[in-house]
This record gives sequence, structure tokens and C-alpha cells, in this order.
Amino acid sequence: MKRLDVFTGMIVSKYFASLNDFIAFEQVCTKFKNTLNRFHINPIPITKKMIKHFPQIETLNIWNKTDEHFGYQIFTKENAVFSNITEFNFYKVNIWYQVEFGITQFPQNNIFVFKKVCLTRKDRELLKGDIPTNVMSLETSCYADENSLTSITLPPTVYNIGDNCFFYCKNLLEVNISGRIEHIGMSCFDNCRQLSAVTFLVCLGELPEHCFNGCRSLKEISVPKGITELGESCFGHCDNLSKIVLPNSLKIIYRFCFQECKSLKEVTLPPQIENIYWNAFLNCRELSRINFPKSLKSIGQICFQGCVSLKEVCLYRSTEFCKDSFTGINITLIE
Repeated sequence: MKRLDVFTGMIVSKYFASLNDFIAFEQVCTKFKNTLNRFHINPIPITKKMIKHFPQIETLNIWNKTDEHFGYQIFTKENAVFSNITEFNFYKVNIWYQVEFGITQFPQNNIFVFKKVCLTRKDRELLKGDIPTNVMSLETSCYADENSLTSITLPPTVYNIGDNCFFYCKNLLEVNISGRIEHIGMSCFDNCRQLSAVTFLVCLGELPEHCFNGCRSLKEISVPKGITELGESCFGHCDNLSKIVLPNSLKIIYRFCFQECKSLKEVTLPPQIENIYWNAFLNCRELSRINFPKSLKSIGQICFQGCVSLKEVCLYRSTEFCKDSFTGINITLIE
């Protein structure tokens, strides 16, 4: 079995949670004795009493607003008295808690490197041009009701999109999301009635309720890999949606997800799908083909009511469904 060398030991120690962990690690053997001296940036939150244990620190990491700031103040318009006079002289200060984009633009804050920048509605109204590349989050209702917006490209740094972010952007035609989205808020593109093209590669977790509800010009979409759930009325009332590609990661389709998708003709459910809730495909009048994998555990009530073009389906006996799940549709059960 390989043993830790000095370099690898330092990498491991970056994941320690407290100063006591570092002190204990230095006592393991002599080669780790000066581990704390090797850090030029603090791997854990530190106080004025603790800084003596990190004598070579040049860059200060501040993870939370409540952490010791060593006299460094972030300038805002609300600061009645502002001063960055401090006995500590760091080359730069990394701020890891969320701050608004407008704050990052004050020249008084040049010493800070802001790692989690949120674009607010107020910031956006003052912004000209594209979303800056240091923005990682879009606040709730950031672009809601913005009639002048016709296209939007999110930089790869953006990983969080707030609730109602693009709600009722009635002239929005195209959305390009190039980064890895970790959270997308409910009703994000709700009632973007002219939206016809959406491109995004990776999105973790779920597409929440009403995410694309009422996007009547949307004809096709590939749900990004990583999505495990489609929320309530996620694609409801997408009148012209005729093609949707679902990822293998998808497990749950919630109620009313595709209600009134009157142009949807065919759906291929992924091999890991587990549950389809009631009214999920309500009044999908053109739907004529859909498969049901063996992984599917249950289908909710009146799930396919109004699917007048769907004449017959094949189901595994292990799948639970209600009598009215397939009203007027022939069912063949297979082992």
C-alpha cells in the first residue's frame, strides 16, 4: 500500500474541517510537521488568533459573511462609513459567499475576488450587453416581463437560475445554456409564447413545475442529461411541441406534465422511468405511440384521457395502473 508523501498529504489536508485536524495531522510523522507553513491561502475559515498558525498566507479566503474579515470591508452604497485600513496585508481576498453583481463593479472593491456573483433584476436593468462571465446565479424574476429580450445566452459560469427568471418574456425566441445547471427555478420560462429554440446540455435534478408551460411556439426539445424529474405542468400547453427527447436519467413525470400538448405524436420513455403521475398526458390528441419500459412502477389516474389517437398500448404486469388511466385504449399485458 502506498503511503502519503508531503505533496499528497497537503492535498488531503485541504479537506480538513478545523485547525485541530491540521495540528493532529502534523503530529502523525515528521514529514507532515510543517504542513501549515506550506499554505499560501487559508483552506479553512480563520480568526485573528488562528492566523499565526498559517504564517505564509498571502491570499485570504472568506466563505461566509460571519467569518473574520480582518478589517477588509466590502463597499456598498449603504455603507455610511467605509474604510479598508487593516493591520493585515493580503495580496487578494477571495469572497465565497453570494454578492450582487452591482457590488462587484465598485472600484473600492478591487482587492476582492468575488466567487459567487448573483445578477439581480436591478443589476440587469443597468446592464448593457451580455451577461458578464463572473455571474454564477440569476435571481428570481431577473428578466421577467422583459419585452425587448429576443435571445439569451447564459455563460458557462451560470449554474443557478431563479424562479420566474424569464417569466412572460413574450418576444423571447431563443435560449442557449452552455454550462452545467445545478438548479433551475419553477416557472422559469412560463408563458414565453414565442420561444422556439432551447439548447442546454446538462441540468441536474429536475425541470420544475411550469418550467416551459405555455411555450406555444416550441416545436422540439431535448431534455438535458442529468434530469431525474419533470415537474407539474412542466411542458403544459406547449401546443406545437411535436418532438421531445427524454434522457436516460429520467425517473418521474409529475401530473399535468404534458397536458394539452396537442401536436405531440410519439414519446419514447427512458429505460429507468419509474412513475408517471395522473393527467400527465391529458388531451395529447395526436399522441399515437408510447412505450412503457419494465422499470415503470405506476401510472396515475386519467393519465392518457383525451389521447384520441392512442389506440393500444403494451404494459408489463408489474406496472400498476388505474382503470381510467387508459380510457378507450386497448391494453395488452406482457410478462
